[in-house]
Amino acid sequence: NNDQIKKVIEAERNTLPEEEKTSQKKRGAKKRKIKVYKDGQLIQTIDGLMETFNWVTENKITNVGWVKRSLKTGEETAAGYKYREGGYLFKYAN
Repeated sequence: NNDQIKKVIEAERNTLPEEEKTSQKKRGAKKRKIKVYKDGQLIQTIDGLMETFNWVTENKITNVGWVKRSLKTGEETAAGYKYREGGYLFKYAN
């Protein structure tokens, strides 16, 4: 009887709760493609939001806030103190 109880307890320890199983699937989520336009012409297509953030930072185009704003409202970026050139538009490919 004690052996059966020990086996049941060990089996419960080895199984993951449902919440932990579903969280692992979210990590491999498909990235959305983002298209970058300048003066109405497509200049770049990038996989994923984080890659877009890295690309604009490396190329000194704009800051992360403007990327989010452009994706949300469809507004072109504006020139400022740090980034002298504006007019970039970010859109989801789908």
